[in-house]
Amino acid sequence: MSKETEGTQSSKAASAAETPARKTESPPSVSSKLDNTAVARPHFKRLPRLPVDDFKIVLRASAGVDLAQYNDVELRAAVVAKSELHSVVADEDLVCTNLAKNIFTVSTSCADRVANYAKIRELTLRGKKLGFHAYIALPDGARAGIIYRAWNGESPQDSLQELRQAHPLLPIVQARDMGRTSRSVLIHFMAEELPPSVKMFGILYAVFNFRPKVEVEETASKGRFG
Repeated sequence: MSKETEGTQSSKAASAAETPARKTESPPSVSSKLDNTAVARPHFKRLPRLPVDDFKIVLRASAGVDLAQYNDVELRAAVVAKSELHSVVADEDLVCTNLAKNIFTVSTSCADRVANYAKIRELTLRGKKLGFHAYIALPDGARAGIIYRAWNGESPQDSLQELRQAHPLLPIVQARDMGRTSRSVLIHFMAEELPPSVKMFGILYAVFNFRPKVEVEETASKGRFG
């Protein structure tokens, strides 16, 4: 056998010996990738169903507030304290946390207690005052009506209270302004038909069926009603 042949065979043998070593190299594990590049997302369970006929008040935490740091008992106690309701009365209401959205919902069957929860703007948790934004989630079957040139800076709570006092027989569940560029007020009724008009702060307004697309176009163009 020539020296050239021996050299070729020895190089092939060396290459073959190195090949298994390359194949046994495994890629970085998933856990190591997570440690270096990302944080594993927690798994959230399905939320329990709240009573269908209840009023739902949603409280959204301000930026920088992580509800996962607090348990439901702490959140409920903070809400009851801020609502100024007697604990015996508030015991009838439910609290459900949605950590995926960083919100929690208060469910109550009493319309008179809705305002107590909806006015909450901060909660005290573990000695710290934390900001929250509360709003009333619409119940199923609510009809939306809109009145024009009616908003003069009132809060949603003041608008709702005024409308309920002026119309004690109308099932009004929510009222809010449509923004600074539109002086319209959006009103939701638990009724099959909208009333033809409503009185608000001593002024009579015609109630129109609310169509979101129309309202957006009106606000953008500063239409004649805005």
